[in-house]
Amino acid sequence: MSISHRTNRLKIKGSPSVEKLQNDRYKLTITCSTMNSREDWYSSNKARIFPDFGSLESAEMSIDGLAPRTGEAYTDMRLTEVESGNRSPRDGSDYIVILTYETLGSAFVQVKDDTIDLELNGLRRVTRTSIAQAGTDIPTDDKDIGVDYIDHQIDAETAVRCFLSSYKIDDTDSYREFERTYIQAGELSRDIRSVGRGVQQTTHQFLVTEGSTTGDIISRDTDNFLGLKRITVSVIARPDGATLTNADGSAKLSYSEQQLVPFTFPGVVDLQNEQGHVFPAVRSPVQAKVEADIYTYYQTSGNIVSGDFTTQSALGLWNPSEWCQKISTISSAGNEPAYFNAQGIRGCRTRESFTISGSLEGSIHNNLNYDSLGRNIAISELVLEETTETENGKSVFRQVIPYVFNVTSSVNLGGSFAVIGGQLTATGVFTIDVKWNGSQWVMTGTNVVTDPQPTQVPDPSSSGVTTIYVWSAAKDLGTGGYLEGYTNASGSKGSVSFTADGGGTNPWNAIWGAGVTATESSNEEEFTTTSFPTASFNSKTIASFFSFIEGRVIQLGATGRIKISGGPPNPLNKIYTLDVQLEKAFTKIDGTDVYRKTIAVATCTPA
Repeated sequence: MSISHRTNRLKIKGSPSVEKLQNDRYKLTITCSTMNSREDWYSSNKARIFPDFGSLESAEMSIDGLAPRTGEAYTDMRLTEVESGNRSPRDGSDYIVILTYETLGSAFVQVKDDTIDLELNGLRRVTRTSIAQAGTDIPTDDKDIGVDYIDHQIDAETAVRCFLSSYKIDDTDSYREFERTYIQAGELSRDIRSVGRGVQQTTHQFLVTEGSTTGDIISRDTDNFLGLKRITVSVIARPDGATLTNADGSAKLSYSEQQLVPFTFPGVVDLQNEQGHVFPAVRSPVQAKVEADIYTYYQTSGNIVSGDFTTQSALGLWNPSEWCQKISTISSAGNEPAYFNAQGIRGCRTRESFTISGSLEGSIHNNLNYDSLGRNIAISELVLEETTETENGKSVFRQVIPYVFNVTSSVNLGGSFAVIGGQLTATGVFTIDVKWNGSQWVMTGTNVVTDPQPTQVPDPSSSGVTTIYVWSAAKDLGTGGYLEGYTNASGSKGSVSFTADGGGTNPWNAIWGAGVTATESSNEEEFTTTSFPTASFNSKTIASFFSFIEGRVIQLGATGRIKISGGPPNPLNKIYTLDVQLEKAFTKIDGTDVYRKTIAVATCTPA
């Protein structure tokens, strides 16, 4: 006996197919044959065999309707698809109608589990598809893009908040399918690039909500990405992520590097006294390269301040504003007019030194003298320059006195004609140091002569006749004369050792003995001299002695004076700031200007 479905005009063929879907849904497929295979497909007869889409499986059709049998009908089973045709046209078999139903309720249910991908920089994208009967309203909390969200969880993980980025609706007469795409809020991308001098620009792209950034924000843009708000934020920071400026906007070190930079060491002028000839000895400026540390700071102030010049332990800005000045005078005497000369010596400095003057031989040491060309020169003034050396934590002060000890020339008369040797100059160097021994200042000195004239035996042949003579400029108090033979004068001519009293922070604070004055360090040197006539004492005649200032003779009765002063300090081995540059680097998003300050600091030692 055949069984009808919804109408007496549709007879079920075989057994219906039932497929269980997710969320307690079912798919039911029923194959029916019609009563009049030849005419049921006519347009006028379609209401007999074609139910309405979306109609319930249990609903009677309008023509020859038939109620379902007890237990037959599935809840909310609605028609979604209809097919018809002759299954075997050649043999003229029955006309077949295939009806497909699915569970379609009045509320949306998911057709399958969520589809998940992590293609967006590791952010989660969730696609969720739900279905309900035709005309079902979209839930109000599931269609506001960028606002509505789900907290999505996979297994036992902590739920991830994902925001609605898009949705689409597929409507038919049978059902409404609702597909939503949710994307996890977070950082979508990050672009990092170096912009030089220890600065890194990072561009973050965030979805929905702006995440945390490190550094100074210089731009912020908002647009749309896959339906969600995208916030693009650019920040400037150090490579380690630290901000470029301090919280109060003060200068903050960002980067440092080393460079070789040109530096001109100033020339040096000091006064020399060679046998009564006083003149300024000039050592020319020297250009060299020094190793400089280039420091880059960032600050919100647009000003260079004095503290910039002493950063990194620098003594200050190397910016000489004066050079050495020389003043020479000779007073008038007789018919000789006075002489005056003032001159600036560009590019040069005067030695920074302190002076010890007075009765140095009597109060400090009796070896504070030297012989030069037959005359004994007592040292009555020491001008000691601070060196870069230290002893027990304090600077060493030094004066080096070069002098001409003698000028000689040998004559050999032992052959058929005289053999005259060239002139040889014996030089002396008197080096005097003042050092700190931990409790007192100590003066030490060495006086060494180097004589190139070898020892000459007067009578090499032992014949009793002198054949070797040596002319010596030192003979007879410097008037010169020949000696029979010669003894080489090389070697030490005495040493000095004296400990001052009173300690003192600086050597000019110490007590150097009676009749001795120590003058604080300065960059001045002065020399005053005069000439002496011939004089006789106790039947002894002392030859006249004429002094000279820069090659000009000082007449008897006149006084000559030469003074040098001024110029920059000695930079050798000292730390100075060489340059400070300030420029606007960028503007933060709040309108604050940030400036880049570059400071070059060098220990002024030739590379």
